[in-house]
Amino acid sequence: FDSWLPSGPVPGEETVETRDEVVDGVPVRVYRPAGVTGDLPGILYLHGGGFCIGSIETEHAGAVGLTNAIQAVVVSVDYRLAPEHPYPAGLEDCYTALGFLAGLDGVVPDRLAVHGQSAGGGLSAATALLARDRGGPALCFQALGIPELDDRLGTPSMTAFTGTPMWARPQAIKSWDYYLAGQP
Repeated sequence: FDSWLPSGPVPGEETVETRDEVVDGVPVRVYRPAGVTGDLPGILYLHGGGFCIGSIETEHAGAVGLTNAIQAVVVSVDYRLAPEHPYPAGLEDCYTALGFLAGLDGVVPDRLAVHGQSAGGGLSAATALLARDRGGPALCFQALGIPELDDRLGTPSMTAFTGTPMWARPQAIKSWDYYLAGQP
């Protein structure tokens, strides 16, 4: 998966300050528009990869682009991956990172969002529900790109797309098997 990544600098990287941290054992990367003062909205950025591949590095360009486009503080999460770390490990990592984002200096705590594609979209939705159920941090927005949400795989797309390149029903089945590890 990492071999698909372009080498060299990412466009717009020179206008973003980044730093890597570990928060309660969870690796995160913080992105902030360079030279921008004052408090900014915060976005929790969750990578895709079927719950079992992907990383901060695979979504670095996306996080840089989002930081520049929105002028927000973005926290990308290197959550634990299945099958070695099935549910709820990755989700708990995402929730930990959300708490970190909410407490960051320079972030407006009532302007927090979650964003992710595919499995990251599913984890964004789950993180939003977990934040609701645990009493915060409060979110004002969620952006779910092609979210992986339903392990029953009965949607029209999951029944129709069984042999498409990149992602199809067989990959979705394996993804959910790895992530849930037999849990309902």
